[in-house]
Amino acid sequence: NHMLDPENQSLKDIVLKNKLCSEAQIKEALEEHDRTGRSLKDILVDFQFATEEQILAAIATSLGVDFVD
Repeated sequence: NHMLDPENQSLKDIVLKNKLCSEAQIKEALEEHDRTGRSLKDILVDFQFATEEQILAAIATSLGVDFVD
């Protein structure tokens, strides 16, 4: 079981809700997060599971604000 801080937990939920990547990809990213302590967002982008723009747009949507590229 992964111990995530609130920011990474929220990001995990947002990414899954918006289907930016699969459960298996999230699991792989979380394992990398546990090993390295890097942010989940950076790992998802580095592993090319999602782009930074996709992640930021999903976060903006979840917060009810418009994402401007």
